[in-house]
Amino acid sequence: MGGSRGRTVRLWVALLAVLVAGLGSTVAQAQPRQPPPKPAAPRPPPPPKASPPKAPPPKAPPPAPRPTEPTPAKAPDPARPTEPARPSDEDPDPTHLPRHLAVPAPPWDHPLAGGWVKDFCAMQKPGESQQYGKKRVVYFQVAGAESVDRDPKIQAVGGADHTREAWVARQPLERFHNVETAIPGKPEWTRRESLDLSELESHVAAAPLERPFAGDVDRMRNPDLLAAERRFVAYSLACADYAIVQTITNTHITWGWVQIEEVSLGSQGKKGLAAGVKFYKLYLPTIRHEGEMGIFRRTGTRYERIAFIEADTDSPSNIDQPREMPAWNVVPRHVSAVPAPDCAVPRAVEGRPGLEACRSGQANAAMIAHDHWEVNGRVCEARAENNPDVWVQCEARTSAEHLLGLLQFESRKVDGFQLFGELERGSAWTSDAPAIALGDDEGVKVGYAFAAVDGDGDVRAFYKVTGVGTGGEQGHQLRSELDARFGRAPFGSELWEYPQKGITLLLKGYLGNLFLNDGPTDLVSGSLAGRRVQMPRELRGGTLSFAGELSFAFDDAEWWSRVDFSVLYGASPGVDLLLFPFDWPYLEKDFYLGQRLKLFIGAAFSACPLRVTLEGPDGRVSLGGFMPGGVADVGFDVMLSPEWYVRAEGHFRGYGEPNYNDGDEEAVPEWAEREDHFLSAATRAGIGYVW
Repeated sequence: MGGSRGRTVRLWVALLAVLVAGLGSTVAQAQPRQPPPKPAAPRPPPPPKASPPKAPPPKAPPPAPRPTEPTPAKAPDPARPTEPARPSDEDPDPTHLPRHLAVPAPPWDHPLAGGWVKDFCAMQKPGESQQYGKKRVVYFQVAGAESVDRDPKIQAVGGADHTREAWVARQPLERFHNVETAIPGKPEWTRRESLDLSELESHVAAAPLERPFAGDVDRMRNPDLLAAERRFVAYSLACADYAIVQTITNTHITWGWVQIEEVSLGSQGKKGLAAGVKFYKLYLPTIRHEGEMGIFRRTGTRYERIAFIEADTDSPSNIDQPREMPAWNVVPRHVSAVPAPDCAVPRAVEGRPGLEACRSGQANAAMIAHDHWEVNGRVCEARAENNPDVWVQCEARTSAEHLLGLLQFESRKVDGFQLFGELERGSAWTSDAPAIALGDDEGVKVGYAFAAVDGDGDVRAFYKVTGVGTGGEQGHQLRSELDARFGRAPFGSELWEYPQKGITLLLKGYLGNLFLNDGPTDLVSGSLAGRRVQMPRELRGGTLSFAGELSFAFDDAEWWSRVDFSVLYGASPGVDLLLFPFDWPYLEKDFYLGQRLKLFIGAAFSACPLRVTLEGPDGRVSLGGFMPGGVADVGFDVMLSPEWYVRAEGHFRGYGEPNYNDGDEEAVPEWAEREDHFLSAATRAGIGYVW
């Protein structure tokens, strides 16, 4: 389920912190790099306090529609919990729970937050130079979000509102000066070759706006707030460098039963940290989107399209995470607040300040509701066994975030959006290290890649960011530190951002030995009587690994979270052994040793189903079982290119005694007396690809 992604990542880190602490003698802990000091930023004056939104007065039910008219879709009231109709405790619809069990979705009201207003007309247009300059960008709200409401069960819990809110909270990239609006662009705009400024301004002035964000009560009750936003967006469009329009073109929704696993960590006791696992099933949707993005560059009074991007959520995504999350009631520095309704917005003229009397303003907090992991934290963390509505809301949000992440990733490759800068000597930490003056102000993060490219477009030097400087005006004094992964470019060379999602797929072969198993066993009863059998001493097989980079979470380069699927086979006279280990959650830390070379260490929990087949002169018996355990590995990576690498490692695996609960164990009672632990040491080697 897409809606479980954010919660799963947080769970991985919590569990792996316990595992790594227990393996402290094996797994080296890298100290995260401390960021350089930042110049103090002026704090915006506090906005006028808005009275808390009150629930609207009850309305008389609307008259029933005529038989020939379709029933209008009514958006849920943001000031009260919304719950789909449940006709009876015996409701046959599996999406519903009996009334005495169901807990309605809580309201998600967002107060207005204060921040600085960005005056695009007063900002100097970034020129062509050896250093990326922050562009001025106007984002329209995504069109087509209402497609999720075609499903009445999703509409009943405000699916379109949650889709819009997650989108608008995540779309502004830190590399830009951003003005956002709740007004969606027209769906057909993404395929237009150009847009006239007067057309955009007319659309902003007249576009219908039903409910821009879930919980946006203040804006709906105060038309002056919306009028102020319209004036400000039209003013910004006249001086912006780019306008971005996006639309969800198609939505596929499927429902099915999903088994939910909740792991809770208890208190520390004499026997260690107590943990509990709870399983239950819910009937939930999976939402898959297709979408488009149009990027338009302003030339005078026209916006010319420079990029058209398509994406669908069948491919893996990694949303561009803000490096530092703002406080709940403060607009982040890369997003503009909206001037107060009483602020006079003049006619826009490039290069002439027009909002000097409107330096501070407000924005709906739905636009800035960043959590450390995802915007969906407040919703997705509220999921429980008895609130399926909240699970549906979470899926609506994470599916929207997934599509947005794919569009964002492709937009970072567009000329004008791609970061670039000069390779300089000396970072904020090391005086002679390769460095770049881009940093936190432009949204650079640990793990970002930069490359020096020759005239044919081939990468001749490749660098990874290991420490983030301040960027902006202080960027040349407190530069971001780079590590050369292969090749070396002369200082003064131009480096270009090399966008990577930080997702890897790795195929490995496995060759190892088994230890700590019982010796031979004489079978004296049943169809296998007269045979002496013992466990195999060797295992062969393969492993498929899927990993995602966690450097942004630790603020330290080359942290990865991994999951491994393996199939291992061993044979000895009379015994065939098959193991199907599932190693998760896997925490891995890599260390740069030199050009192209990395050392890595990792550890994980493991769940291992197995099947043992015993053969005798008169028949065979198959026993299936399960055993828990843990794994650890240490090895080396050699980079072949920015995308390809090879890996060799020493791999260690250990389990408790298996529980044979599948098969005819009574047919071989002697087998039940064995005490096998399946400790193995192996060599694994393979090839990996990085997206």
